[in-house]
Amino acid sequence: MVEPNPIQKTSTLPKVFIEKWNMVKVALVDSFVNCAHYESRSGLTMSGCLMYDNGELKDTKGIYYILRRPLFVFYSANKKLTYDIEELKTIIIKQIQIMYQYLKPQSKLLIEYDNWGVSIYDRYIKGRILEFPFITWQGNLKVYMVPNPDIESDKKVSLIEIYNHTIKFDKEVIKYDITVFNGKAELICNKNDTSVEVDMKSRDHIDISFMLEPYKCYLFAHKKPNVYQD
Repeated sequence: MVEPNPIQKTSTLPKVFIEKWNMVKVALVDSFVNCAHYESRSGLTMSGCLMYDNGELKDTKGIYYILRRPLFVFYSANKKLTYDIEELKTIIIKQIQIMYQYLKPQSKLLIEYDNWGVSIYDRYIKGRILEFPFITWQGNLKVYMVPNPDIESDKKVSLIEIYNHTIKFDKEVIKYDITVFNGKAELICNKNDTSVEVDMKSRDHIDISFMLEPYKCYLFAHKKPNVYQD
């Protein structure tokens, strides 16, 4: 599948995406793969993602929306497959060659792996790095107006907390269940007929107040403090 250009704007909120300024990864659905390379200091534990293209395997990062179940899965129930990434790549290539008769010509495969097993996907969409209209900020907490999500929620809140930031709303708003990597984020929509006043407080920053417009949605995103962003 074709991977999109790294930075784009959008009129609809995708199922998975990366917020541009903090590089926070967001998934609105459960069918995703978060690709972040990990290797322990001992070298005995590893995980990450690879892209198979034209007979070659290359590392890939980001977040992917998975359109259907894995095309192929193999794993070891009793012991780790290997401790060496190059040996694991050899195993993966052999398995792809076995299943190649079931693939379309020029198939580009997403491969999720760890020491214990491998999942191979042929239908996926890579999450784009997106830039949304900026509203305000408090330290590393950024607030953006975003398109309405194509998911449902009946969870109403008047307060949320993100790290050391407390955000209060003067009317109840809708909070969506999302999965976040590289930090914390909340997706909030004002379903009221009138504007909602927001007060953001933090012991490390000055207080901030602003308004949420009626029937508009907002992303509150904060990168993980003092940690390398994948």
